[in-house]
Amino acid sequence: MSSKTAEFMTWNHDQRTNDGLLRHPVDSLAWKSFDNKFSSFASDPQSVRLGLAYDGFNPYKIMSTSYNTWPINDFPAYANLSGWSTKGRYACPCCAVQTCSKWLYNGKKFSYIGHRRSLNGNHRFRFQRTLFDGTEEFREAAQQTHGSEILYMLKDMDFSYGKMNQPSNMQTKRRSRDEFDEEDDPNEADLWKKRSISFELPYWKHHILRHNLDVMHIEKNICENIIGTNLNVDGKLKDNL
Repeated sequence: MSSKTAEFMTWNHDQRTNDGLLRHPVDSLAWKSFDNKFSSFASDPQSVRLGLAYDGFNPYKIMSTSYNTWPINDFPAYANLSGWSTKGRYACPCCAVQTCSKWLYNGKKFSYIGHRRSLNGNHRFRFQRTLFDGTEEFREAAQQTHGSEILYMLKDMDFSYGKMNQPSNMQTKRRSRDEFDEEDDPNEADLWKKRSISFELPYWKHHILRHNLDVMHIEKNICENIIGTNLNVDGKLKDNL
């Protein structure tokens, strides 16, 4: 390591401002939880945390820019890494089988609804029927499945990585997942398409935040959709079903 950068290795321990504000991942609940779980690792200020970026890496001048990276994954990459499909009726890896969705026959796609359930229990939006779908929302927020619970569900899954190593029952698995789209109360264990190789890491099941999403993708898409709808921009209009 360069002597010019080595001194910054302990920044999060020696130099950061610990004032309760979120300015850096070190201030997050996920970082603090990991430090509490693995105190011996956290006790060394020079211990290195690494992140895997699955999307947006362009070091060889393939595109117009000479070097370009995004530090976090987009949504399709989330599916590849986590082992949970980000398409279909249960497209949210966090909400899993508690995902709220509705099939739009005319639009031939799923619409993801029920976001009011994540608000505080007494939030006024929960009770404003006319501004939403004509109903009041009394459900609690979806509970995210912990990594240890996911690992237990997948403990007997037999999966070999690589296209040539797909087991013969994978097609049956896909058909069964399609059938689950019609069920109201599916078994979450049956909806996982693989056990993420990241679970080979002994600490992976303890992560509060195992995967993250690229803010750039989210900001760009939401901004384009909102502006496109408000200004009636061709190709960006979302005023539909």
